[in-house]
Parts: sequence; C-alpha cells; structure tokens
Amino acid sequence: YPYGSNPDEPYIAVLWGINLELIHHMAETALLRDLWRARRSPRT
Repeated sequence: YPYGSNPDEPYIAVLWGINLELIHHMAETALLRDLWRARRSPRT
C-alpha cells in the first residue's frame, strides 16, 4: 500500500486511486506536450 494508506482498505480501492492518479498525470503530460508543440509550430 502507498505510504499513509489505510491497510484495511480493500486492494481494489488502492488500485482505483492509483489509476486515477495515473490518468491525472498523463493528462498533464499530454497538455504540456500539446502546448510545447503549439509553441514551436509556425504561425500561418
């Protein structure tokens, strides 16, 4: 279990939380990628 989690919490709940965090961070990464790509593209 991640540090500070309740050890009595069902394992599926832990996986659910980790999955939400992964989705959140991947969305941030995708946003930064898109912003970086838009900054570098020539304006027409």
